[in-house]
Amino acid sequence: MKTLSAFVLGLAFATTAAAAPDLRVTTSAPTGVKYYDVATYRVSVKNIGNHSSSGGTLQIDLPKTATSPQVYTLGQVTSLPLGCTLAASRISCTFGTTSKGATRNFDFGFKAPYSAGPLAFTARMLPSASNDPAANNVATHTFVLGAHASLIPAGLATENRHCTGTNLSSFFECSLFPSSISSHPTTFEAGGVISFGADVDPAYTGTWQQPTSDRLTFQYFEAGALMAEFDGRGVGGGCFEGVTRFLTAPGVYSPYVSPYEVCPQ
Repeated sequence: MKTLSAFVLGLAFATTAAAAPDLRVTTSAPTGVKYYDVATYRVSVKNIGNHSSSGGTLQIDLPKTATSPQVYTLGQVTSLPLGCTLAASRISCTFGTTSKGATRNFDFGFKAPYSAGPLAFTARMLPSASNDPAANNVATHTFVLGAHASLIPAGLATENRHCTGTNLSSFFECSLFPSSISSHPTTFEAGGVISFGADVDPAYTGTWQQPTSDRLTFQYFEAGALMAEFDGRGVGGGCFEGVTRFLTAPGVYSPYVSPYEVCPQ
C-alpha cells in the first residue's frame, strides 16, 4: 500500500517534471507602409510556460537578393534592437532569463523596396532550455506594402534604368551593382504611345497604360511583334519600379528578366 508521504513525493515530482518554459514568438507591423518607407517592425518573445527560461537567442532572417555570387539583404536595415547585432542578412539577439508571463520586444527599422515577389522575414527563437516546445518558436512576417500614386502626363520624358539577370525581382538588386545598370530614354506620348527618339531603329515601338494612379505598364515591339512587357508600381518621386519580361516567341518568355526604374527626366 502506498503511504501518504510516497503519494505526496510522487505528486511533487510530477509537478516539477511538468514545469517548463515556453517561449512564443510573434511579429507585428505598422499599417499603411509604402515602398521605401522606413518602418519599425516588432518581434515579441513571450514566456507562456510555467517556469522561467534561462536564456536564448533570437534570430531574425531578412529577405535576400537573388544576386550571385554575392547575396545581400533585399532592403535596408535602418535601426537594430538594443543589444542586437547584424551579420549578412541576420539580426541576432542574445538575452538572459525570461520570467514566466514576461514579454521581450525587439524593434528594428527596415526600408523595403518594390519586389515582384513577396518579401518576408522569419524570426526564430533558439532557447537554451531543451524542454521548451519548438512549435511556436518561429514566426514569419510577409511585408504588406503600398505603392505611391503618380499620374503620368502625356509627353512625359523618362529615363529607364535597368539591369538583366535570372530570378531578379527588384530594381534594388540592380542598385547594388551600379556597373550593371544600363539606361535608355523614352517619352510617354498621348494616346498611349511610347517614342524612343530619332537615334533608335524605327522598327522598335511601344505602348503604355496606367490602369491606376500607382501602376504603370508598357510593352515594347519589334517590327510589330511583342518583345517585352513591363509591370511597375509607384515608388515615390514620380518613379515606378517593376520587372520587364522578354518574349523569345509568342507566349514564350526568356528566363532573363530586367528590373526597371522609370523616372521623369
